Amino acid sequence: MNKLVPISASVVILGALITPKIVGTQVEAKLNESIAALNAMPGYKVEVIEQDLGWFSSSSKLAFSFDTAMGAAGLAGEVIETKANFDAVYGPVLMGESTSLGLVGWQLSVLADELREALVWPKDVAFYHVTGTSDFFLNGHYQDAITQFSSPKVSNTQFEFSGYQGVGSYTGELFSYQGSADSFTAENTEGVFKSNNLLLKMDIKGTIEQVFSSGFYDSDSKFSLADISYQSHFTDEVLDIKNTYITASSDIDDGSQNIAFDVVYGVDSVSMNEFEGSDFALGIQLNHLSKVFFDQYKALLENSSTFDENASLEDRMASLSEFLLPLVSANPEFNITQLGGTIPEGSFESHLNTSLVGVTSLPQPIDDVAFWLSHLLMDGQIRGDKEVVELAAKMFMVMQLQTNPQTQGMGKAQLEQIAASQVPLLLQTFVQQGLIVGDDTGYQTALSFKDKVFKVNDTQVPLPF
Repeated sequence: MNKLVPISASVVILGALITPKIVGTQVEAKLNESIAALNAMPGYKVEVIEQDLGWFSSSSKLAFSFDTAMGAAGLAGEVIETKANFDAVYGPVLMGESTSLGLVGWQLSVLADELREALVWPKDVAFYHVTGTSDFFLNGHYQDAITQFSSPKVSNTQFEFSGYQGVGSYTGELFSYQGSADSFTAENTEGVFKSNNLLLKMDIKGTIEQVFSSGFYDSDSKFSLADISYQSHFTDEVLDIKNTYITASSDIDDGSQNIAFDVVYGVDSVSMNEFEGSDFALGIQLNHLSKVFFDQYKALLENSSTFDENASLEDRMASLSEFLLPLVSANPEFNITQLGGTIPEGSFESHLNTSLVGVTSLPQPIDDVAFWLSHLLMDGQIRGDKEVVELAAKMFMVMQLQTNPQTQGMGKAQLEQIAASQVPLLLQTFVQQGLIVGDDTGYQTALSFKDKVFKVNDTQVPLPF
């Protein structure tokens, strides 16, 4: 029995010595895979410019560049370049600032020294830094940060950013992330801008390979800013916006592989001097989008350098039409799920649903309007409180009067007075024509399009084609 103790200890020690080399080989392979995946994306280029591979750790210096033209032929863009350091330590014993058990520990530091002419932050500090660890079950945790920075003292606009911190984890095919920043302030001779309490939350269901290879995966995310304000130095104008947010989700159908996107842009409240508004929201939904189309389009972008820069628009459309059918035959939808808000005069709300249905082949020529209208469906509704609609009608009349030669030279107050006197007659005319429906509280309009027939409420509106 006593003989087993040194044997077992030897096995443990041997494992601790051999494991780092095995893990290191896998980390190096994964790093090369990630670099290859980034280089396959339009506009991105990553290369290893220096590497030191050890038994228990490794260090790599990387060069990143991004062409804002994304490789599109004939499009001039700016190339953004920076350098980064990637360091890794290998388990089972992770040696670093602190000692722990795990499979691998790593850190990526983006130096971004080329930004120091425009931004000021501490020397010997990376502009962006992320650290992570993976345990023996390949579950990971990571933390990232953008350093605090400010403007140079000689800048006409003085600004200061508090810095950004984030934490995340991944288990199998689920990535979760949350980041925040306290404040950003900018001031010049015109005024001062402030924003506070930025928050980002994200959940992604998918493998790293899916994220890099296609960019499509099931996800939910939210971006929000608690406060945005602007104070003019020359007037008493004060803009104050509370809780600006963007929520987004994406979903890939397991069967059809079609993609759905849902995005909502919103603001809880806006105030500027005497104006106050609340609950503004715009919701956009895209359904039944063919993943096959986007995969083919991605391949087209990657090979765009082989295109003739002098090719006509017709020739480029012909290239697109070669794989356009999967997109339009999936019955794609574009919906405005909500568009509304509340202002002092009252509330307004609307929605619009559109879709292409029954497309089994493409027309020749591809821009055959009659063909596409025969497959178009649309329905929607717009509703507003009485005073809101009257205000919109008044603003419309003012714009008309400003272009009328007979009223040119009149002041704003006089134009608004004339417009206000004409609003009742204008709305009454729309009601008589069936374009709007009114009651004691407000007005509404229903829109529909089917079989190439466009209707406003129940009134058919002739089309110019």
